[in-house]
Amino acid sequence: MKKNPLFRRLGASVSFLLLASALPASASAAAGKHKPVDPKSRAKAKNAQHGAHVDPKNRANRAAHAVHLAHAASAKGHTSRFRQLGLASWYGRGFHGHRTANGEHFDMYAMTAAHRTLPLGSYVRVTSLASSKSVVVRINDRGPYARGRVIDLSYLAASALGMHRAGVAKVSIERVEKPEAERIAHRPMHLTTNG
Repeated sequence: MKKNPLFRRLGASVSFLLLASALPASASAAAGKHKPVDPKSRAKAKNAQHGAHVDPKNRANRAAHAVHLAHAASAKGHTSRFRQLGLASWYGRGFHGHRTANGEHFDMYAMTAAHRTLPLGSYVRVTSLASSKSVVVRINDRGPYARGRVIDLSYLAASALGMHRAGVAKVSIERVEKPEAERIAHRPMHLTTNG
């Protein structure tokens, strides 16, 4: 049985009209009409403004982000007392010269580190629990991204702690204020021994 050409034309016309009526709605939305904001994108934007790139669905990331916000808020008043225990690792030649989270170029021979939540530009004393050696480093990057690690040290900082050959070490991290960090930084080797 053959289809009537009138019905074919009518079907094509109806399809065209439906398509044409749908276009102005999407065009007006693109032209600046208000669109509802996706809650997920709002959360990502909020996280990005605080320097933490976290997935809001991940419980561990939410907890770390909450800690970051608390420390960022207290950093404004310079009253933060931050202490953390965990595994430190280091990064060096493969990242040397690459941009860090604060925009500077990574220098494996500088006393710097990457931390997930501490404010960029803050200083911490990192103490090896095995050797009791400690260094003061400036946080200039985000990381570490390896599971179970709390801080990534530059090659120089890892060498000063004696952990560059092992790759990882158990450490304690304590935030220090800028005047103390600058006083320690003017020592010849940035190296102190607790005990």
